Amino acid sequence: MAPTDRKPASRIDDVPVPEPMELAKLAAILAPNASPNAALKKATRFYVEAVLYTRELPVSVEELVRQFGSPERCLNALVRPVQMAHDALLKEMFADTLELNPQKPRDEVREFLSQQGLTLKTSRAVLDNIRRCIESRKSGTFSPGARLSVDGEMRRFECWKDVKKIYKIPKRILELVASQAKQRRSEVKHKAWKTRKG
Repeated sequence: MAPTDRKPASRIDDVPVPEPMELAKLAAILAPNASPNAALKKATRFYVEAVLYTRELPVSVEELVRQFGSPERCLNALVRPVQMAHDALLKEMFADTLELNPQKPRDEVREFLSQQGLTLKTSRAVLDNIRRCIESRKSGTFSPGARLSVDGEMRRFECWKDVKKIYKIPKRILELVASQAKQRRSEVKHKAWKTRKG
């Protein structure tokens, strides 16, 4: 457990209490031949001094980790901001969703797409368009989980209502689906016009 994750103790200077196993390991390293009581006292002294020493340094904890941390701790420090940004983006994306219900002939998603100029009669057609949109934009605009497969991305939208599978689709993605469909129609018209002309 990292020092910043520990619950602070109600002791002088608010020194966080180490995990018992951490203290036992430190005692075994610092005083391998001493009695358990003497070894633990020595380990506790070193631990407290280390915590207070790091607080007095004119650098941030992040800088200390960067300079002296283990490779795993350094990697965690690098990944944490990216993970936090990813989580915030997902939270924002899924804050405004519409329901796609395959059991019904009409639902919020098809109504919204229709207002955007894309009329789709079946939920299968909606899901196919979403899949196509994700495949074409996998590198990025709305896909914070670029590690996920397209199927993994699609599973994010699944949920259950009255023991039946429905989909909660973010409006942002539906707007992209409608925009992409308009672009495809425009390209088809342009191609047809060129064919007639030429």
